[in-house]
Amino acid sequence: MPAGKITLKELNRATLARQMLLERKDITPLAAVGKLCGMQAQMPRPPFLGLWTRLANFQPEKLSRLLERRKIVRASMMRCTIHLVTASDYLAFRPCLQGAFTKAMHGVLGRKRESLDVEDLVRGARKAFKTKDMTFKELGSVLGPQWPQHDPGTIRYAVRTHLPLVQVPTDHKWSFSNRPSFGLAEPWLGHKLDFGLDETATLFRRYLASFGPASIADFRMWSGLSGCQNLADREHGKLVEFVGEDGPTLFDLPRAPRPKSQVEAPVRFLPDYDNLILAHADRRRVVRDDYRSRLCLKNLRILPTFLVDGMVAGSWSMEGSKHRAELTIEAFHGLSGKVKADLKREGKKMLSFAFPDAAKQTVQWT
Repeated sequence: MPAGKITLKELNRATLARQMLLERKDITPLAAVGKLCGMQAQMPRPPFLGLWTRLANFQPEKLSRLLERRKIVRASMMRCTIHLVTASDYLAFRPCLQGAFTKAMHGVLGRKRESLDVEDLVRGARKAFKTKDMTFKELGSVLGPQWPQHDPGTIRYAVRTHLPLVQVPTDHKWSFSNRPSFGLAEPWLGHKLDFGLDETATLFRRYLASFGPASIADFRMWSGLSGCQNLADREHGKLVEFVGEDGPTLFDLPRAPRPKSQVEAPVRFLPDYDNLILAHADRRRVVRDDYRSRLCLKNLRILPTFLVDGMVAGSWSMEGSKHRAELTIEAFHGLSGKVKADLKREGKKMLSFAFPDAAKQTVQWT
């Protein structure tokens, strides 16, 4: 369809609407994880906070039950990073992401991959996992003696990128420990993965529903896939096009929400690695270019952030116990008294969610 013009502010509001950040939605965690097309989950707690900030009356035990019932899984997905996704999305989209997994292995292992027999390693790992769920350290102990010419890190990464695995939930507060056990995805979900089926076009449409309007470069950044140039041609007639303030053509679903730029955006706290921050090559719709370096640390960690008028305005940290819970906020620029009051109010709600037994809650500024 013919292209229309769209401003950064309109892009911001469109993305916030799809990310359930203009107003909290009264939907189930299962529906929310599907609507978001997955949630970044390198650490156990962030997806719980990410749902709390998006859903009305979110109860963490409901997400834990969905993980236990295998309706949602924690596994490597987009960009070869850990996500929470619905079981149906894992089965549909994990196969078409394999190219990104293989590319990631080549990039990380470099010349080490030349002496690898990946198929042989995967066969050995699959046999090991059939005996029991295990951590990657335990897997290294099993496979290391069989392939002594390879260091444990090489073995682990080759297996991680070529054998579909899911993390096994526990009774931990946030459903997973920091050293989780893994299990084979297919028996865990009771279905075979079809690597002959290409669902890339469907994944592109799902991405637009969650993060659009967006460019092909944005989709590549989010998914980790390459060779996506023909996606727009394959979807010709099914998408609308926009011209931004500068940059490439942006694509979108015809009936996706695109609120006016005047729509109010309330303050919101986002957890570490939130996909709102990571899902575009051009991230100016949510974060100023000069702030990006303040969010991305050298160890690849993405700091938790907060939004003011829909834009990243700073970062935060939180710690607590049964006696005291404390939220520390660092603003990247000056904030009005009203905004600070709104952040304090929202921050105390987040402390109550994360540390419900804490006798005292404190919000402070750096």
